[in-house]
Amino acid sequence: MAFFYNNEIECAIIFFNLDVEKIVKILATIETYLARRSIVSASTNTLSKTFGSMYREMMRLKKNTTNSSLSEIVSYILVNKQGAGKFPTDAEIKNQFQNGDFYNINPAFRTYLFERLENQDNVEKVSIYDEIEAKKYSVEHIMPQHLSQSWVKELGSNYDEIHNKYLHNIGNLTLTGYNSQYSNRSFKEKQTMEKGFKESHFRNLNALPAKADQWGEHQILQRMNQLTDVALKVWPQIKSNFQPFQNTKANELIFTGTEDQEFCKKIKGTKIRAYQFNDADMINVKTWIDMYLQIIQNLLDVNPAPIKNYAEFPRDKKEHPEYCYSLFTTDSNKFSESFKLSSNLYTTMGLDNWCKFRSLEVLFDSYDIPHDKLKIYLRD
Repeated sequence: MAFFYNNEIECAIIFFNLDVEKIVKILATIETYLARRSIVSASTNTLSKTFGSMYREMMRLKKNTTNSSLSEIVSYILVNKQGAGKFPTDAEIKNQFQNGDFYNINPAFRTYLFERLENQDNVEKVSIYDEIEAKKYSVEHIMPQHLSQSWVKELGSNYDEIHNKYLHNIGNLTLTGYNSQYSNRSFKEKQTMEKGFKESHFRNLNALPAKADQWGEHQILQRMNQLTDVALKVWPQIKSNFQPFQNTKANELIFTGTEDQEFCKKIKGTKIRAYQFNDADMINVKTWIDMYLQIIQNLLDVNPAPIKNYAEFPRDKKEHPEYCYSLFTTDSNKFSESFKLSSNLYTTMGLDNWCKFRSLEVLFDSYDIPHDKLKIYLRD
């Protein structure tokens, strides 16, 4: 399955700053998701929505974590899909291999299915796509579509039931190099003829037909189970160690102002894990100063005028109690711990928590933002 052209892979590597190994891991996860859904004949109508929203989901989750790889996040997104977009379970794959029709399916996917099953754990890969295209290989019913007398005898008294139940089962389908006009021959003839099962170089697909003494329900089920095991190796259950931030009420703290002694008591000596500002997405941070500077930057993006006003028109703190007049400046040398917010605009990082929140309090009032638009999530 080809999901991206080379130039798109190159763009992804540049954009996400990922190496080839990580890109391959992400593509393998997506392949497994799509292959499993194709195996169980899941609807394709939801795929445009799934992948259309994936970038936004990845960025949202990535923003709220500091130690998870993008491949872990992709796996988390896909394995947690619900409803029509859900990731098929191992039980669903096994059920489809046991009961599904693998002959009357999309020919391109059927070829892909056989190629991946055959090449699993094989050192020498077989290019099944090219050989089928060149008509050197063909899909073969081991037990044929039309039973001869020799096949009726081979299958036994309940031949009709076996034929109806297992004809298109994965356990009865394989690839051969012999001419399809011989497809109605007896099992022994198919096994020993030129390019037959004994001469087949398909190690996974024809391992059992090459050595079986006969072909019937038992052999079909045995091969079906073997190929099911191979399929679960080719397209394994996706696992992810990613844990999204849990919005627990116990650790949630709403900013109520610096005059609220209870609030000031709760932030003293604690560590922040994340914050949510102005109904935007939750953002993980490592320190209080990270939160403080990010919120100021957010306000500057909305409207730089109020903050620039504090920096450009310094006033005496005693006459003007607005705390922010002393925290912003156009002079890069004013603060010992200076942080550049934008061109010719600086603030100080040398603030305790109360001072940070007093500064935010004044700024929120300047922007007409209610204090409770800031929610804080403390570390345990």
